[in-house]
Amino acid sequence: MIETKDLILDKAKSSDWKEMYYNVWSQPESARYMVWNITTNEEDAKIRIEKTIAFQK
Repeated sequence: MIETKDLILDKAKSSDWKEMYYNVWSQPESARYMVWNITTNEEDAKIRIEKTIAFQK
């Protein structure tokens, strides 16, 4: 984990799917300059967080 006064960076956890979905993955503005597409439903977000966790290992 990396923590500063304004930011906390940590590895993903299964419980993070909802915040990531609603605040980042479902927002077209977030994906505009990225190499990923938006996630359009909660079930896909749950799968995406598990893939992210696997990638981080």
